[in-house]
Amino acid sequence: MEQVLLIAELEPEDKNMVLKMIDTFLTKKKTRISFNRTWTLYCAKPEKLPEKVRTESIGG
Repeated sequence: MEQVLLIAELEPEDKNMVLKMIDTFLTKKKTRISFNRTWTLYCAKPEKLPEKVRTESIGG
């Protein structure tokens, strides 16, 4: 919590940079989670994936 308060006190340019970095890490994490869920579903039941995903995953 202390770090969040300190970020709020930064100059606008520095604050924006920190927020962009945090956003990048969160987006990367969400993408990884989404990929893992899709991959797990594909491995378990590929027929449940949309046709576009099934054909793209095999290079079609």
